[in-house]
Order: sequence, then structure tokens, then C-alpha cells
Amino acid sequence: MSDSVPGPQVVMHPSKTLELQMKKKGFSMEVGQYVFIQCPSVSRLEWHPFTLTSAPEEDYFSAHIRIVGDWTQALYEACGGDKPEQQDAWKLPKVAIDGPFGTASEDVFRYEVVMLVGAGIGVTPFASILKSVWYKHIQNNQDVFTKKAAHFRVHHEAENDPITGLKQKTLYGKPNWDNEFANIASKHPRSKVGVFLCGPPQLGKSLEKQCLSHSEADVKFIFNKENF
Repeated sequence: MSDSVPGPQVVMHPSKTLELQMKKKGFSMEVGQYVFIQCPSVSRLEWHPFTLTSAPEEDYFSAHIRIVGDWTQALYEACGGDKPEQQDAWKLPKVAIDGPFGTASEDVFRYEVVMLVGAGIGVTPFASILKSVWYKHIQNNQDVFTKKAAHFRVHHEAENDPITGLKQKTLYGKPNWDNEFANIASKHPRSKVGVFLCGPPQLGKSLEKQCLSHSEADVKFIFNKENF
């Protein structure tokens, strides 16, 4: 299981991204779900949705928040971002959580081979899925068919991926989809490959075409329209 989290805490990641970690205390979640977060010291009226990036198997739940606007900047400062000289400045102010919401994405675990495509902030739902795959693997969960957890790529200097926490990195940038699909097809003959997307509709159309063109007699790519 994960290391014990002593209480609510804030982890600062590169690219000005905050990770809020909170004790579950009866909170139950599944992969692919999201919550609404309110911070009374910032605004009593504003609630903002964030995808859960923790795995259900962990003893805390988390969300990654990119600092890109007035509310997130104010939250950043409330967490201690305006006092960078203090080593112990990072602390979570009082927050309210509503949720979780959204359909649990258990379909991911019904495929032996899964292709997860996240565009932009769409990478965050997959952090929960990737970590959950790892927990299910080490716990030898017999109800999970997924057998391949590789090919995670991110260009980043940190030892671990800044979102998933995994040592295997994820590659940011536009892939050559023909090469990616052909490579998966050659490595996994006689397989059904589940393709999941969290990103813009235009990318979905492109992936759906790739699934059709690369599906052959011994390998099938199944595009899931569900958006995490």
C-alpha cells in the first residue's frame, strides 16, 4: 500500500502545479472520477472541478491543480506559494470537497492491452488509472485482465513522473499515430486493445480512424468514446 499520509498536505510540482493530498475519512472513489473543490479563504462562492489523480487503493485522495488563473493563483498563495523562502510554508488551507462524480472507468481493466491518450491537462485522469494498475499488479488482483504497463513517457528532469509518481516517464508531444498503432499491433497479436481518450473531439476522430485502419483479423483496436 502507499506510504501513510499524516494529514492534508500540499506537494509542489514543476510547471507550477500543486498536488493536494487529503485523507479519505470515509471518502470512496474509483478511477476516472472528479470532485469540486472550494477554498473558503479564497472564495466562498466558487467551486472548481478537478480530476482525482490518486488510485482507489491509496489511503488518501489527491488532485493536481495547474496555476493558470485568478482562483488557482489565490489558492497557490493560500498554500504558501507567496512565501517561497520558508521551507515549511506549504500547507493546505481549509477546503470543501463535493463528490466524487463521473462514471467509474472500470472498462480499462477489461482489456489485456490498453492504450491511454491524454492531451494537455487530459493526462491527469490517467495518473489514477496507471497507479491503480500498479497496485492491482502487486496485489495479484485476479479480476484485472490488463497485463501490459509499459511505454509511459514524459520528458521531465525529475526522477519520477510529476503527475503519476512512477519512475517510468511519459512523453509530451504529438506522437506518430501510425507508428504507435503499428507497434502495438505487432507486439500484441491476437489481442483486443482498448483505446481511451481524454482530450478534444478532433483527436477522438483521428484515433477512431486509426482504430479502424489498424484493426485486422488477429488484432482489434476498440475506441472507447467515454471521456474521463
